[in-house]
Amino acid sequence: MRGRASVVGLAVALAVAAACTSGTGHPNTVAPTGGRLTGVVPLRAASPTKLASACAGPAVSSQPGAPASLGLTRGDATMPVWSAGPDVAVLAAGDGLALAQAFGSSSAGSCLIGLSPDTGATLWSWPSGHPRLVMNAELSTRLALVATGDFHDNGNAMSYAATNRLTGLDPQTGAQLWTLSLADDGQGVPAGVDGTVVVVAEQDGTVVGLDAHTGHLLWMQRRPVDCAVTGTSDLTPAAVLLSATPPTVLYPCTAQQQVARLDPTTGRSVWTSRLPAGWTLDGTSAAVATGVIAVVGSGPGETTARHRNASGAPPGYETVALLGLQVDTGRVTWQVDGLTQGSAVTTAGNLLAVVDSFAVTALRPADAAQVWRWQPVVPATPDSNTAMRVAISGAQLYAIDDTAAASAIPRESTTYRSAPGTFQLDTLDVTSGRVLSTRPLPAYYGGDQGVVVSPSAPPSVAGVSGTDVFVNPGGGADGVVETFTTA
Repeated sequence: MRGRASVVGLAVALAVAAACTSGTGHPNTVAPTGGRLTGVVPLRAASPTKLASACAGPAVSSQPGAPASLGLTRGDATMPVWSAGPDVAVLAAGDGLALAQAFGSSSAGSCLIGLSPDTGATLWSWPSGHPRLVMNAELSTRLALVATGDFHDNGNAMSYAATNRLTGLDPQTGAQLWTLSLADDGQGVPAGVDGTVVVVAEQDGTVVGLDAHTGHLLWMQRRPVDCAVTGTSDLTPAAVLLSATPPTVLYPCTAQQQVARLDPTTGRSVWTSRLPAGWTLDGTSAAVATGVIAVVGSGPGETTARHRNASGAPPGYETVALLGLQVDTGRVTWQVDGLTQGSAVTTAGNLLAVVDSFAVTALRPADAAQVWRWQPVVPATPDSNTAMRVAISGAQLYAIDDTAAASAIPRESTTYRSAPGTFQLDTLDVTSGRVLSTRPLPAYYGGDQGVVVSPSAPPSVAGVSGTDVFVNPGGGADGVVETFTTA
């Protein structure tokens, strides 16, 4: 139970009351699983609130250039429109809004801040409540989803933070619409939005559909009866949402993994695909494009699917594969081998973009044929197993590139202070991979935090809203955000 009995008990009491008044009449409103209640009915807030007093917005500098107070040095570089920090991180962005994590008063805990992409002004703020932490957030047109959780300090390397609550906010006002209690979960945001339905994959393998505005339970789908999950930790989910549009779920069954597509209106299974024996999918990276859902995973060599070796990884890299499943049938249609470990896949217009630590490769969804490939000047090293952070908006992809000056920097240097213009922000056309523009970035010295920028800690793209691109100058470890316009 991990000390959650009193919390779960209260959640169940309120959930039962909500079920009695909601009129849904669902027979499985509250469902025991393994002696533990997961609280599948959201706890509707008594009244939506706009809480800004306990969560002051981040310190924003709108002065042209790179303010020295944040450790930024101007030089001969493109100037950010505004900068914010320290202790702020952009989690998600969309048209007219960026969602950022910041820290408020001792009673507020960490906060979710709605920022204006144009000015950095705080539009609204929402406190998680001490000691609860904002784990991550996602943004859609109708809803801002924020996952919060608790830090479990075991006094050793096994300390961890786990998501145990999901809250829906009005993206325009920050008003809390509903909140949902969850069992401790290792996923950042175990949910996604398909139109007016929020699809939530719970830790025990239950998948539920909620009304995006009210949080009312629309449907529930249990884990398949023939899918046993054993030998995993308490935080390993028995259902992972690969895609919300359409709802597609990975069940990491011990004997043979399964993928199922669900009807967003009823929750019923449209199809279930059993993966080739020995295959393990990485549920943290999946994308849908032109009738295909692509998922990163690994398997025992040849499968019955047509496959192609798209390696390009330098010697010394451990490799994984990309599996393509037809959205309509679930049939495995192709396999791409030779991707570097840590690769991620995302949608880029009508293409699939595979992003690793040293390149972005665009693939045609129908047959996984390579359409184009882009990589920075300085290649990654074999021990670099983290994908670059890129952002895509419409027909453009944004990524950080090294300039020729970076090639002279010792690759493993953690103390080198790069000069302005050592790194640049590239804008690529997603159809052709052609570089449309480059913008040299200011230098960053990290102030009192000792964070410096070198090839071992390069800047990264945190998100994009319209023509505004958010950049972490120290690779995301610095709590500083620079915002550049690409108009």
